[in-house]
Parts: sequence; structure tokens; C-alpha cells
Amino acid sequence: YGLYPRANSFGANLPLIARVVVGQDVDYSSEAFSNGVDLASHQITFVPAVNYSDAADSGFPEYYVNHSNYTPTVSDGSGAKVAPDFDGTLPVPKEDIITIPLADESYIAFAPDVPFPFFGEFYNTLYLSANGFISPVAPGTYANPMDSTPTLENHFGKRRISFLFSDLDPGSGGLVWGRFLSDRMVVTFEDVPAFSDVAIPGASVANTVQVELFYNGTIRCTYLGLNAKRAVVGLSDGNGVPLDPADVIGNNLPASVLQTDFTSLSGPVDLELLPIPIVFATTGSTVEFTAQALSNIGAPTYSLEGAPAGATINPATGEFSWDSSGFSDNIYSFIVCATAGGVDACQLVSIWLSESSAAPVANNVLLTPAEPRDADSLILSYSYSHPSLPEGPTAIMWFKNGALIPAFNNVSMVPPGATQVGESWHCVVMPTTVRAGFDFYGTPIYLRGTPVQTEHVTILPDLKTDANKDGKVNSADLQVVVGKILGMQPEAIDGDVNSDGSTDVSDVQVIVNTILIGGD
Repeated sequence: YGLYPRANSFGANLPLIARVVVGQDVDYSSEAFSNGVDLASHQITFVPAVNYSDAADSGFPEYYVNHSNYTPTVSDGSGAKVAPDFDGTLPVPKEDIITIPLADESYIAFAPDVPFPFFGEFYNTLYLSANGFISPVAPGTYANPMDSTPTLENHFGKRRISFLFSDLDPGSGGLVWGRFLSDRMVVTFEDVPAFSDVAIPGASVANTVQVELFYNGTIRCTYLGLNAKRAVVGLSDGNGVPLDPADVIGNNLPASVLQTDFTSLSGPVDLELLPIPIVFATTGSTVEFTAQALSNIGAPTYSLEGAPAGATINPATGEFSWDSSGFSDNIYSFIVCATAGGVDACQLVSIWLSESSAAPVANNVLLTPAEPRDADSLILSYSYSHPSLPEGPTAIMWFKNGALIPAFNNVSMVPPGATQVGESWHCVVMPTTVRAGFDFYGTPIYLRGTPVQTEHVTILPDLKTDANKDGKVNSADLQVVVGKILGMQPEAIDGDVNSDGSTDVSDVQVIVNTILIGGD
């Protein structure tokens, strides 16, 4: 049972949130740290609970309803888990990565291949913050992913996945990189310092964490070295800080905040269903995959709930088969369960059925000119290819000095007035098809290809400011312009560097400004 004062209520009531669950212990799957994070060399896996009877009745999963519906398990690399996923190294290796250029207090939006399930809703857009968290965003809503103060109030104030919510500063060191795999999205903060620690001489400041968002809703965070002093780790449904019901009911304020001690959760997992990737298939084909569960309590048996008509699974081997003839383009989601020793392990599986299962490709991605001048436009060019689907809303993202510039999202040209001498620019293209189906809420779904990044270019001075044409903008050019003003330079010299039709003191100012902001 829960009481949640909503917006437009009396303001003083907003933090007073009482949650009472009858018949089970409640785990809020979040922990705040104020003097160091004790999760180094640990791995946390958040598995969403599945009520498959609700799924069968409703047609889509409304069973991710609050914090207690995610079960966290923790491994310290000592073999406590059934699946040997964590051996003290990152589960996803640093291969074929996408570099994510995040500066201090910056963020970037990205789109999963299928809607990502989180606390009862499906999201087509996720925001990654430089401060170590991911905020899912529903269509038509706005999120500010710039929070830099790692408190439980901020953490629980919006829906978020806080894999290491701290005042991190990727612009000061380390690397942020990502990968899109068949069954998950991956983001890694490698040796990224916290802002407050950067200026401490000789201090160990690097933090390395990898978060994997499996398309079935499972979330896994792997921690190597950690040096952040203040942080929040965990999941939030955005309904506010969970307070101790006894304190709220007894008016004992401030009420105690309920949180999790993650390191105390390390222990054996009796039954674990390995994540099943998104299945891409063409209409009319026979869809096949094999579910696999690892068990310490006997051989598992497999079952389906809410699957499309004609789908079967072998109870002993987990082999799934479905003849999709007669079914239209869409995403078909259902529940696969493994059972052993009276224990169930279930997960959501998605089959993306379309006329073509191939991902689109962006070829010949090029940013021109390769050596742009201050007066040049930056122009993106690429070629789109797909076996059958035309190009749809391909995502184009521009970055200046490593920071996303949202004003130029999805345009192919940056005008010269937006650039300055010395700036570094590059672009990322994510090819996208036209609509290939709809998600559970009727939102169009698109096939997306692998993002492709252009080379970086640096803005050079306008050629006209190089008045003596020696390839540099310096005091020699200043002397040339002054000489032109005084009539001491030949007519062949063009001292009108600002192109206003006159050679005067304003041209001198242009040369001086160019020298100060990026001349040689």
C-alpha cells in the first residue's frame, strides 16, 4: 500500500511518502555513500520480477510497479552467482566501441533498438548523464539529467538508473564508451574522476563502472576501481524518497530513509535464466531460439506465458519455435519462465517481426571541409543503405569540444557563425529506417543501425586574416594591415580582412581578435 502526494498538493506534504507492503520484505534497491563507495570489485544485477498472469491478461507488462519489483543480487567474484559472469573484469570487452564525448555537467540522448522496459513503462529515449546515471524519458516529457548532487532526494526525484551517481567529470580524464549488442546496451565509465577530486595532488581519482541494460529489463552494474567519496547507486521509480512507514505514521520526523546495503546481499543464486536477446525476424519465417537457465536445485523446466498463437517451447531443452506466417509487422513480447525446486526465474522476451530484419547502414560518413576555416560551413555527408526499407528519421548529433550541441541535432550543416577558431567539431550518425512497427503504447518503432562517428576537425582562421599569406595569423599580418591603412603596402595586398569595403581600424581589430583566440 502506498500514499503518494502528487503535484499541486500542499508543498510541505510532498516528501511525506509512506509505503507499506504486507506479506514480504521491501528492498528499495538503492544505497547512498558519503565517505567512499564499498562496491569496488563487485557486480550488482537487478532482475525485474515478472507476474506472468498479469501479462497474459493485459497483453503488456504492467508488473514493474515499484522498487520491490526488482531483485538485486551481488557478486564479489568469488563464485557466488550461478552464472560466472563476473571474474573481476568488465563483462563487455573494449572492442568496436562508440566513444561518448561527455564534458562536466553534460549529457547525451540515445535510442535503444527496442523500447526499454523500466518500472512499468517502455522508453524509446534514454539520457546518459556525465554524473553517472541514466534517465529514461517517456514521449512528450522533459528530463533534466544535469543533477550533480548525489543525494537520495535527487536520486528518487525522477526515474533513473544510478550506476554511480556522483559529481563525475569525464572532461578531466578517463574515457566514456558504449556498445550496442544483440541483447543489451552497454555504457562504460573508464577511469573517470569525480570533479571535487581532480584538484587534489597525488590523489587516486579514477572510477571504473560498466552498466548493461538488457532488453528484457535486467540491469547489471560492474564496478572495478572506485575512488568517489560521495555517490548514490541503485534504481528509482521517481515517486520520491521511500520513508520508513512506522516513522511516517507515528509522525516521527524526519523519517528514516529506507535503503539497501548492497554488499550484504552477496550470496548464492539458486536459479538464473540467462538473458535472451531481441529476436529480429522477417514476416512469415520460423522464429527459433533456445532459453538457458543455470540451476543449483535440479534440472529446470521451461514454459511460456502470453506468447503469440502457435509458439511452443520444449519444457526440457528450452528450444522455442514459432511460425510467424499470417502475423503482421510488430513487436511481439511474452514471458519465458524456468522452474526448478519450486523456484521460478522469468523474463520478458521481444520478437521484432518486420519485412526485413537487417539493420540499416551509414556508409561514406564524411565531414567537410577536412580543414575548415572560420568562414566555412561544416557539411555532413553519408550514404544510407537497407535491403528493403527507405530511410526514416536518421539521428545526427553534432559535438563541439566533446560536448553535444542540441541546437544542431538532425541537421546536416553547421553555419560558419556557429564556429570559432580553435574549436574541435565532429558528428555522429545513427541510420534509421521508416517505421517498422509499433510498441505496446502505439509509439512508432524504427530499425536503427550502428552509430558512425566522423573524424574530428579543428576550425582554422579565415584565409583573409592571413594578410601576408604565409599560412599563419600573427603580428606580421597586423603589420601588413597597418601598413595598408597608412598607404605603405602595395595595392595587391588586401587589407580589408572583414570584407566591409574599407581598410581601417576595424580590420586591425579582426586581426588582433584572431591572434588572441587561435592564431599561430
